[in-house]
Amino acid sequence: MVDLPGFLRAMPAGGFLLDADGRFLAVATYLVRTLGRSEAELTALRFHDLFPEPRLAPFYLRASADMVVEDEIRLRGPDDRIFPALLGLARVDPSGQSGGAVYVGSLTDVSRRRLRESRLARRQRHAAVGLIAAGFTRDVLALVETLGARARNARGDADRAVTFADDAVDELGRLAERCRALIGFGRPRSQVWRCVRLEAVIERVLTLIDPDLRGRGITLTRRFADDVPPTLMNDALVEETLLTLIVNASDAIGGRRDGTITVETELEDGPGGNVIVRVRDDGRGIVAADRARMFQPFFTTKLGPDGEPLGSGLGLALAQEVCHEHGGTIGFETRAGEGTCFTVRLPVREERRQLRVPVDAPRRLLDHVERRRRVLVIDDEAGMRDLFPIILRDHEVTVAGSSREGVSLASDGAFDLIFLDLDIEQSPTGHEALELLAPVAGRAHVAVVTAAADDARLEAVRERVDTVLLKPVRLEEVLGLVEPTVPDA
Repeated sequence: MVDLPGFLRAMPAGGFLLDADGRFLAVATYLVRTLGRSEAELTALRFHDLFPEPRLAPFYLRASADMVVEDEIRLRGPDDRIFPALLGLARVDPSGQSGGAVYVGSLTDVSRRRLRESRLARRQRHAAVGLIAAGFTRDVLALVETLGARARNARGDADRAVTFADDAVDELGRLAERCRALIGFGRPRSQVWRCVRLEAVIERVLTLIDPDLRGRGITLTRRFADDVPPTLMNDALVEETLLTLIVNASDAIGGRRDGTITVETELEDGPGGNVIVRVRDDGRGIVAADRARMFQPFFTTKLGPDGEPLGSGLGLALAQEVCHEHGGTIGFETRAGEGTCFTVRLPVREERRQLRVPVDAPRRLLDHVERRRRVLVIDDEAGMRDLFPIILRDHEVTVAGSSREGVSLASDGAFDLIFLDLDIEQSPTGHEALELLAPVAGRAHVAVVTAAADDARLEAVRERVDTVLLKPVRLEEVLGLVEPTVPDA
């Protein structure tokens, strides 16, 4: 018989064993060092005691009854330091007897990894600034030479001098605008969320990059829709995301002098829907072997003359993270040798109704609920049906274990929000249930949860629902939908 506690103690990662009540039975030496407590101290604690917000622990314990839980969480470490960690957790029954279940898990401190990623992201931003500054310097030199020549020609000619002065003021004003944009992009990223027009964010990016593109013979085309409303966003992060996409598009065009990049906006589904930005290029496209890895951290298709990878490989991974933070998505369509189109989709939100939901503030959210909401959860996984009432304990939550039951409840009741597991396989399936929910979709906010990664299929789903959540669903995503009104901290 395997000595499970002894095996866990010897694990190089942060393995641990919990009893049915969540108390530590055994911990790995790595975890003892990471948490800054002795094994004796840890075995006197419960799993809940490691969380800054103890009410989060039961969510993971309940969910692990039906699935292997994998999530990034925040833990309380030495001297009450809060740090990010990767949690893996599963419920097992080594005795095979009722009541003998225990929890086996692992915790890995990822604070150094996050710091390294942050530094690489900053390095990538600085590299982008360097690229922009090179084109900027050329333009400044050309402007100085032009103004100098015209100033010499205007000597002794009053009419020429007046015209020259007017033109110089205009040119220097444009130069100052570019200087401000360049300085602003080089600063640390702001965490301020505000309601802004997407076109204004795009124009700031184009002010930075357009001169460099023109110097390389690349044509930049704008196609902005007239009906795109302001939306809540961290515009500094969105600006950085769009710059990444445009720089990548220019790299895909390479040394050609006749390339074209098109940036276009669109309002999807009318007011209250999504704003869409597309960055389209006619470059080399993405080969089939690389497409599944485009959003993986540290993966890059850019190669130097010696065949070595260029860049940090974090640009698209960070862009995807920014889109997810905004409740949106990013995807692409490509054809090798013809070009690529990246599509960013962000939900339209008004500042008075939606503020950013911090990952580490569930208590603040739960303590500031404007009103109780009626929520329906349709999910065939027992762990998820147990989980939602705990997460949303301040609201009226109804659960259904099948699509048929859920559709019946939705038809009879007046719900504010409906969560539907799109991956239900038993008839009616999750997709069939979505069709049956169409009559109530206008009365309730419908959010589907799915593990599907098929962009084409998800596009069809997005046309019929308010929100799509990809598994594993994060706590703040659920709270952000159910409790959209959050007072300032």
